Amino acid sequence: LQCSWNRLHCIIIYLDMTKGITTIHHKFLGISIHFHHHHLISLSKHQHQRPSPSSPTTMAAYASIEQSALLSLVQHSEGKAWSANLKGWSPNSGIPTCDWEGVTCRINMDDTSSTAGQPPNAVVAELALPSLELSGTIPTELGMLSELEHLILKNNMMRGSIPQEIANLKKLVTLDLTECFLTGTLPQRFESSQLTTLLLANNAISGRFFETDDSPHLSS
Repeated sequence: LQCSWNRLHCIIIYLDMTKGITTIHHKFLGISIHFHHHHLISLSKHQHQRPSPSSPTTMAAYASIEQSALLSLVQHSEGKAWSANLKGWSPNSGIPTCDWEGVTCRINMDDTSSTAGQPPNAVVAELALPSLELSGTIPTELGMLSELEHLILKNNMMRGSIPQEIANLKKLVTLDLTECFLTGTLPQRFESSQLTTLLLANNAISGRFFETDDSPHLSS
């Protein structure tokens, strides 16, 4: 068994010595590969479910996914420079993710673990890193922060476009990417019905603005 949620993969190898069959199960991708005496005999894909923060058995795994998503912002040598000046922001810091500078967590009110005798689960609700000389692209991995409500990265040297994964966050309330040197086009649909603040001034975003048919809750 090899399993590491920091690396977003989990591989389970089953050996049937009586039949000479080996099964490799990749948990994150949801793929099973079957070999018979080292020859590929079948490959199957099953439904993949990302660990839910409301499940007491997956709290640690979900917290690790959140940490990996946050660390995707630390890119190249520039990322190591700014992250070294902030509390936390390293998998080896020994500081809980919720205590990292710029990260705010809340108790997940949908968490059923407390009814099972487990402590309630804290999830990342806000990521605010304005004016910290962040450099790089907005990583798609931030879309794994499924409970994120506020994302504030304004006045940083970001580049590229706004990933659709950010627009897919269903609980997003605030998205502030003011003066981030962004380009590309704006996602044409934002999934969150709670999104009330969308700040994109001083960027080079082109193309049409989303239409009310795509995001009716954002109509003015």
